[in-house]
This record gives sequence, C-alpha cells and structure tokens, in this order.
Amino acid sequence: NTTGGAILVQTADPSTDAEAEAKVSYGRYNELRGQAYATFGLGEKVAMDVEGMYSRGDGFTTNISTNRRVGDYENWSARVGLKADLSDSV
Repeated sequence: NTTGGAILVQTADPSTDAEAEAKVSYGRYNELRGQAYATFGLGEKVAMDVEGMYSRGDGFTTNISTNRRVGDYENWSARVGLKADLSDSV
C-alpha cells in the first residue's frame, strides 16, 4: 500500500489497423516539442507500433554575472512495441 496512491502507465497496444498521429508545439524561449505515434500490421496476426518524442529549448534562467540565458536543453526518446497473436494457446 502507498500513502499517495499508485501511478499506472498504460501504453496503447499495437494494432493491425494502420493509424498515425503527430503533435507539434512551439512556445516561449524557443521551446519546440514534437511527438509522433504510428501503428501498423506486419501480417494478419502481427502488429507493430513506433513512438518518438523530441523537445528543445533555450532555457529561461539568466546568469546575472554575464547577463546570458542558461539552461539550454535537448531531449529525445523512442519506443517500439510488437504484438503477435500466434494461436489461442500461445
């Protein structure tokens, strides 16, 4: 048992029906975020999905001794999933 509760993360299952989704945003301090997801079938009972994320920005903190902005960042991640329904017993 936990005092504050539990956090459950559930990703989407790969599907044989082709589907794609993308999101892009731009914000203050030259912040750019992009995310894409795609799922597709590799066969009648085998499906795969791919997801990627990218973010970057100039930071928002100023070094008072040099009067320059600090805290630049650049991050990315990727995830791949595979689902196979080989038979009812597997």
